[in-house]
Amino acid sequence: MDPAKKRRYAFLLYFCLFIIAGGIIYTPLLLHHKSLIYSGDALQQHYPAAAYFCDYLRCAIRDFLQTGSLHLPEWDFQIGVGSDVLTTLNYYAFGDPLNLLYVFVRPAQTEYMYAFLTVLRLFLAGAGFLFYALFRKQRCFSSIAGALCYAFCGFALTAAAYHPFFVNAMIYLPLFLLGLEKIFAGKRPHLFIFSVCVSAVSNFYFLFVLTLLSMLYALFRFFQMYHTHRIRSFALLTLKCGAGYVTGLLLSAAIFLPVLIAFFNNGRFSSGYTHSMLAYSLHYYAELFSNFLSSNTPSYWSATGYTPLSFLCIILLFCMRKRNMRAPSLSLRLGFLLLSIFLCIPLFGYIFNGMGYVTNRWIFGYSFLIAYITAQMLPEMVVLSKKEGVLTLFCASVYTLVCLLLTGGADKRINLALIILAGCCGFVLLFVVLGKPRARSTAFIRSTCLLLLVCICVGGNGFARYRAFQNGFIDSSKVTSKITDSPLKALKALEDDSFYRVGASGVSVYNSSLTLHLNDTSSYFSLTDGNLTSLLKGLELNTLNAPVQFIGLDRRAALYSLFSTKYYAAPAGSKAVPYGYRETETKGVLENQNALPIGYTYRSCMTTGQYEGLNALEKQQALLQCAVVDSPGTLPNASPVFDAKSVPYEIVEMKGIEQDGDRFAIKYGGAQMTLRFSGLPDAETYLKIDNMQFQFAEPKQKIIRKANGKRLVNPFPSTPQSLALYVKAFNNTTIQYFTPSYNFYFGRDDFLANLGYSAQAQKECTITFSAAGSFSCDRLEILCQPMTHFSENIRSLKENVLENVQMGTDQITGSISVQENRLLCLSIPYSTGWHAKVNGKDVPLERVNTLFMGIPLEPGTYTIELTYQTPGLRAGLLVSAATLVGYGMVFLLLRIRKKQKSD
Repeated sequence: MDPAKKRRYAFLLYFCLFIIAGGIIYTPLLLHHKSLIYSGDALQQHYPAAAYFCDYLRCAIRDFLQTGSLHLPEWDFQIGVGSDVLTTLNYYAFGDPLNLLYVFVRPAQTEYMYAFLTVLRLFLAGAGFLFYALFRKQRCFSSIAGALCYAFCGFALTAAAYHPFFVNAMIYLPLFLLGLEKIFAGKRPHLFIFSVCVSAVSNFYFLFVLTLLSMLYALFRFFQMYHTHRIRSFALLTLKCGAGYVTGLLLSAAIFLPVLIAFFNNGRFSSGYTHSMLAYSLHYYAELFSNFLSSNTPSYWSATGYTPLSFLCIILLFCMRKRNMRAPSLSLRLGFLLLSIFLCIPLFGYIFNGMGYVTNRWIFGYSFLIAYITAQMLPEMVVLSKKEGVLTLFCASVYTLVCLLLTGGADKRINLALIILAGCCGFVLLFVVLGKPRARSTAFIRSTCLLLLVCICVGGNGFARYRAFQNGFIDSSKVTSKITDSPLKALKALEDDSFYRVGASGVSVYNSSLTLHLNDTSSYFSLTDGNLTSLLKGLELNTLNAPVQFIGLDRRAALYSLFSTKYYAAPAGSKAVPYGYRETETKGVLENQNALPIGYTYRSCMTTGQYEGLNALEKQQALLQCAVVDSPGTLPNASPVFDAKSVPYEIVEMKGIEQDGDRFAIKYGGAQMTLRFSGLPDAETYLKIDNMQFQFAEPKQKIIRKANGKRLVNPFPSTPQSLALYVKAFNNTTIQYFTPSYNFYFGRDDFLANLGYSAQAQKECTITFSAAGSFSCDRLEILCQPMTHFSENIRSLKENVLENVQMGTDQITGSISVQENRLLCLSIPYSTGWHAKVNGKDVPLERVNTLFMGIPLEPGTYTIELTYQTPGLRAGLLVSAATLVGYGMVFLLLRIRKKQKSD
């Protein structure tokens, strides 16, 4: 058959089988009228970003058609407390070329395009593998089987539900490897350059992973293909690949450079994660082994979920003797063993994750290898000898027995995988009994049966996965309402043209401001300003759950004023309201009587070093009285007044808790401790915990469930890594504690939880522990912050403020008059992208209060103009343009030379 016709036939058949398998997989969601948006990160990060990008594209095109000029906002206050648009949303929307399809739908229809793109990514991942396998001369039916295994592997289905853009890495990997194959074959590096460029534009994190995987692949292929003159060949190929890689990076510089700059100022860049780098827990290994074929997802993103036929192909890879040119190669065996070792040692998860923390998101490369093993070995299964068949069935039986011993037969999804494995073994046994096919028609029938069996395997595995988690998916047509039906919705009725931020009580969905078009005080994106994380961590906010994740400002009056938070949404009669907020005519909306505008002024300052020497509550008080600057200027050094008081308390009741000196033994989850104290009236009351330590109770053999009257036991139970302290007081709050072994631990052991403001003195609080273990801390105390001087401090900051504020696209203007030396603090996150002019002259912006920007002012009247440009964007555009011109010239010269030679 003609190669081009063979490829068309293969892709058509792959498309049909993909539709069948996909239909089986998504049946649970379709039957229960579910969307493809999961209630975790997909709802709180990906969907809001997609809806925002959809609106962004359509607004840009509409403005261009109406005005003839293109205005692309580079900064938006709706992203967190204000952030760069391109770099913050690059992961989620702006970097993925497929997301350009959002331009064809309205924001209200984002859900449907989101679902289409999720499935399209899976299809393209499999199509890329199919193209690669056919290029490597694999048979058509086995290449299609491998493509289905790759497109619907455990990583793909997990990522599609939680983080759809992770699947993009699966699309790019075959392109990377095909590009390397072409370079190794002496062809042009265009595909490799394109792959690097698109990957760098889409997600530089996965570019790093793809680079490491490609380097491993290149080493294996080099030693497989080159047997003489290796040093010279290696140097030449390294030069070609390196040049292609650098060219791809330079072409992507317009987006890659700004994102890289943002990454190095990211709150997640530094981690306090501490864990053994040589071994995981026994629970992990038991989980990894028993879930190799199931739809369960083990810890650390080690999502396997391979088909039983792939498992049999792996066994066959090591059992089969070399009998022809299609026999298994040493490189496949070594590659499988090497990547399996990587999966079993935390150090490699740490390296592949950029030395941040341990996670195995690189496992899509392992999945690619297993899919390729399937493509190579499946034809051998058709002509299996009796000895090979018996050995394969024996290994499968041993695996089944060990899985049943580990799980006690209690896990339904593992049981389903083992049943499908038994069915596949039945086919193998049938092939062995019937003997090798003598007619081509018989071989064709067997190949067709195996291909259909692969389709059933991936469909059944995916069906079990989504059936188990179907309740976690948002109901179809209700995704937007899931985000917008919150207290924040009441704020949409406001008619206030001034700049302000908003807060709310009872908001559970991060980034809802992107859908509601509000300037919020919460954020959850992977690239979050490190200055914001530093400020909130230093103030020990219990609403900071991770370096890049916080929701609200803990109802602290000082922070809401300093962040220019003018309005607050809360149900009528709610006690969970910060100090100084009063009801408005709009139901459910309160207005801050102490709100500060976008620009307010300080008359004194303290250095960052002095500030860092204070405790969390003192820092909060200091921010109300003086500016915190990196180096002192013309302002006098401040002597802030700290009037917070520690009040004595006594433990009046403990349920399920025993005290032994400074340690408390928590007997079970739900155990409670009640503290009684005499608080202060007209004050915010805080629970402070310094250097909290919690050692979880040693895991015991836990009963998984009862089945057929028998108790089924898990021999390797896992140890929890996070603890919740539910604090019930005038205002209820939660403290989330993570152990140092937790992936996202960032060195946080001190907590300051606001129990709320009340006019009357608070009397007690009750702490409920979510898990059993041993609790201790250096200090546990109740602090009261009187509000006596609060309004006075705010009035001082409001004496000279930025007036006549006009907000434009990446531009803010205003005027201010001061009678003495002052520091104008702008409640805008500091960024090198912001530039200031005072009375038309460029002036440098200072970092103030860890997060914000400031301009020193002498007595006088000033016009302030602020403009924003994404750091690195202009330079990146120049680099990309220059590289594109140079690349185009080289391409044309090569074409001309080739034509001259042919003539």
